[in-house]
Amino acid sequence: MDLAENGTLADAIGKNKLTDWPMRRRIGHEIARGLEYIHSCKIIHRDLKPENVLLTLHWQVKLCDFGLARTHSMNLSTTGDFKGTARWSAPEIFRSPPQYTTKSDVYSLGMILWAMAANRKQPFGEELNFFELMDLIKTGTQEEMPEGVPVEFRECTEKCWDPDYNKRPEASDVILLMGQELTEAKSREEEEDAKAQFLSFSFSQNFQALNLADDEPGETDGAPPPNGQEHIPPHEEEELSRLLRLADDGNTAAQVELGRIYEEGTMVEQSFDKAFEWYRKAAEGESVEGQHRLGTMYQYGRGVQQDLVAAVSWYRRAAKQDYRESQTSFGAMYFDERCDCSDLTLEEVALWLGKAAEQGDPEAHVYLGTIYERQQNQDEAMAWFLKAADLGHARAQYLLGRHYQGAGNHQDHAVAIDWYQKAASQDYVEAQTTLGVTYFNGHGVPRDNTEAAFWLRKAATRGDVRAAAYLQSMHAQGQGVDQRDVSSTATYRKASERGNA
Repeated sequence: MDLAENGTLADAIGKNKLTDWPMRRRIGHEIARGLEYIHSCKIIHRDLKPENVLLTLHWQVKLCDFGLARTHSMNLSTTGDFKGTARWSAPEIFRSPPQYTTKSDVYSLGMILWAMAANRKQPFGEELNFFELMDLIKTGTQEEMPEGVPVEFRECTEKCWDPDYNKRPEASDVILLMGQELTEAKSREEEEDAKAQFLSFSFSQNFQALNLADDEPGETDGAPPPNGQEHIPPHEEEELSRLLRLADDGNTAAQVELGRIYEEGTMVEQSFDKAFEWYRKAAEGESVEGQHRLGTMYQYGRGVQQDLVAAVSWYRRAAKQDYRESQTSFGAMYFDERCDCSDLTLEEVALWLGKAAEQGDPEAHVYLGTIYERQQNQDEAMAWFLKAADLGHARAQYLLGRHYQGAGNHQDHAVAIDWYQKAASQDYVEAQTTLGVTYFNGHGVPRDNTEAAFWLRKAATRGDVRAAAYLQSMHAQGQGVDQRDVSSTATYRKASERGNA
């Protein structure tokens, strides 16, 4: 297991441990080397920030938390949702749709270089909410570079965080810009080992290492696959063999990765049974991520009979090790009426959700808000929903809209519409339908069939039968909706069968 005796780079910055410029330059150089390696493996990190840079006893850098990482061959321009941490993210990520490239990681590296130079744990003011941050970043706004920064360091930082990703250097260029060229490794194996040293393969929480080969299809000889099985390209077969060797040797990170591969059906035929077994081995080997993923398998009955009590037990083990996702999962378990867990108390649920909320998990904020809402404490519920909404959580934005539309104590139709629109712009279907119905009926806003049809069409195309029924009704009444705007006859029929038409 990799150790990070000096914690994260965020810790080092916060405790003023970066004592000189050579030290900052070396850390930046090693981060760039780590990026160069994962980019050569066709991987984009997508959540690079000081909290995801580990520092060993001798200040060696390890990149970690690859939970949001994706391969180049995935269609990253249409992922639909913002991923990562806003303060460190590139302007193109906030476009519609988001544009993730290797240059997005380089932008984040530039922000990290600034943080080391300014000795500040994060850019921009803490009082800014998600949308204010997004507006700043989209316009290319940057923090001031402090005085006394060496010219080379300043120039490298400014090139990395250029708002135009076409003008940013690649990670390999940053290595040279930092003034330290890579030495040639004596062999290919030594070179790969030298690069891989900058990746954390395991650390006490969700630091899933990725060292995957390119997902692009490999060359085939045209022969049919044996036994009707899908052909596995040579590079993927090699990667699977490598992971299996590591997993059989007890490497829990490899076991977790194999579990994920079988659960998602990437590179192999999907098998929840095999995924469960690999997660179980990792969990029993004290992998906190393995424990969390095993909990999800029990929760949803994947590869094993559904057992919510067992799910809670595994979530609890991971939560005690400060695994945020498991802490948040207690909210889902608490509100699941099928969960007959006699030892699961509201006090424990609130404890874990509070810890996850402290780490900035918006889903935990929503669960806490829902708890207060059920206790008829509307003001406290609103406060938690607002925190999640400011972090960009679409459901929280929708719940605030519902509250201001009359479900809560503070009726304000203009504010309600604003929150609904923010949620709807993130493709939250309930918000899109509610907006459409609100404009159709003229509840608190001028009646507007064009606006109503716009939002109802968006929701209907995503399968919302209520929206489809409203579109059909508008068409039947000649209210400005063309037959082409009705999502489909099948969708409307489904709505009719459910009594929504």
